[in-house]
Amino acid sequence: MDGPRPHRPTIELLESFPTEAQVGTTIDFTVRVSCHEGCDLGGGVLEVVDADGTVQTSQLSRADVEGGVVADLSVKAPPRTGAAKWAIGFPEQEIGGCVHEEGSLAFTCEVLPHTTSMAIWGV
Repeated sequence: MDGPRPHRPTIELLESFPTEAQVGTTIDFTVRVSCHEGCDLGGGVLEVVDADGTVQTSQLSRADVEGGVVADLSVKAPPRTGAAKWAIGFPEQEIGGCVHEEGSLAFTCEVLPHTTSMAIWGV
C-alpha cells in the first residue's frame, strides 16, 4: 500500500428537490457533504453541472449539526420544457491533509411552461 487510503465523501440534499418547476425559474437548495472519518471538509469545492454541461463552482463553507459541511446552491430551470438533469460533483481533493475521493449526486426535475390565463371583457 502506498499511503493512507482516500476517504469517500457522502453528498446529500438537505431538502427535497422539486419534482416540477416552470421554465427559467431559479431553484434554491442546500447540499451537505460529509466524511465518514469525521474530516472537516470546509473549504472543499463542489461543481454543479447542468444538462448543457455548464459548470458552476461553489465552496463548502458552513458546518452543520450533523458533522458535515453545507453549501447553499441555486440552479436555473432551462428555457425549454421537459426533463432537466443536474449533477453535483465533489472532485477528488486534498482537505486537511487527507485525500477525499470524487463523489457525485444527480437529480432531475420536470420543467413546465409558465401558466397563463386570459380574460376578455366587453365582448
